[in-house]
Amino acid sequence: MIQLRSILTVFLISIITVCGAQNKDELLEKEAVLALEDAVAVGTVGPSQIELNNFGEIALPNGYIFLPKVESERFLKSIGNLNTEKTVGIIIGADDEHFGEYCIWISYYNNGFIKDDEANSWDKNKLLKDIIRNTEKENIERQRLGFPVPNVDGWIEAPSYDFKTHRAFWSLSVNEDGQAMVNSKALILGRTGYYVALLLTSKTDFAKNAVFFRDILEKINFKAGSTYADYDVNTDTASSYTLAGLVTGIVAKEIGLFALIAAIVVKFWKIVVIGGAISLWAGIKKFINLIKNRFNHKVSEIKQ
Repeated sequence: MIQLRSILTVFLISIITVCGAQNKDELLEKEAVLALEDAVAVGTVGPSQIELNNFGEIALPNGYIFLPKVESERFLKSIGNLNTEKTVGIIIGADDEHFGEYCIWISYYNNGFIKDDEANSWDKNKLLKDIIRNTEKENIERQRLGFPVPNVDGWIEAPSYDFKTHRAFWSLSVNEDGQAMVNSKALILGRTGYYVALLLTSKTDFAKNAVFFRDILEKINFKAGSTYADYDVNTDTASSYTLAGLVTGIVAKEIGLFALIAAIVVKFWKIVVIGGAISLWAGIKKFINLIKNRFNHKVSEIKQ
């Protein structure tokens, strides 16, 4: 039923756009709100141990809610992102103070073992130049299709890599039409693939919400047999992707890049893609706040 309604919604959007109807935004907003309401209704409030997929899990702390894969995908599609099959879930703040302030989008890519030896010799200035160059190339197509055209200002936090935990982290300052945004991203490497975590928040709230982001990252772990240390050179497949390539967005289409056919929907939402990272925050926060009362009721029921 949910899938059918989503298909009908996309169909109706197309018809409305062609006909020039005035209520297209209301239709999209209604589907997004319903999708997020349904996701919250079946979400898991921490503390709780949650299986992300066959490869990893998260020890969700108190103060967070995890929205499962199917419902998360439906919500992401409702706001314009049709390329969501790698999604494993979304995490949002689970208390009144932080509800609607940030969102953490987690995906998994089974693309093979990523070698990390190059992280010792990263040239962070070159990485930034590569990101800017890739973004400028992508902006040509974005502009043609009516996407927002973003510009990269520089690092907020330059890429860093922890060889003990096999995690990379970085944050970019981005602007679109004078609106300041942040793209903050982490990679967690395993035996046969990697998790991608995106922090979606405003630039104003980034400093404090980055603390919650790092807290969540520490709680995501691969299961025994799927860790980075479990890699077997004789039986496992090494990826052709490089760690630097994942950072700069050379393989951005493999990391949550919006399908270009979604342009007709994306026109209605401020959605920006930078080097594989996504700034969806304005739209997501709007819909999260619209269901705040229902969410607080759910959390109260669970705590009783």
